[in-house]
Amino acid sequence: MRYKFLSILISLSLLQFASAETLQVTELRKSKINLYNLQTGNLVKKVPRDQFSLPLKVMRETQNNRLVIVFEGSEYGIKRRAAKTNDRLVSNAQCNNSFKAEKSGVHRGLGEGCAQ
Repeated sequence: MRYKFLSILISLSLLQFASAETLQVTELRKSKINLYNLQTGNLVKKVPRDQFSLPLKVMRETQNNRLVIVFEGSEYGIKRRAAKTNDRLVSNAQCNNSFKAEKSGVHRGLGEGCAQ
């Protein structure tokens, strides 16, 4: 029983790792999605959201912040803000909210250090 639980746990962690490697569109934010020509950047057509089968694999990202997807056998660009992806943002920020002046009045937590 313990080995079965352990194998399921390992399988789930590997599945999560494999899905994290491939960027995918998981949600489309507008009712109609603009598809752009990759060479010219011009609008080719507007497609209703329900014609897409999610998740969509993102082939690559262009320099002008468009996601390249395949729709009806052709590659098109869509604006990043029109789609929600499985991309995880990682931040290495460290808390440093020190306040150098004399406190007067009420300051909500300013200069009190990091909340743990």
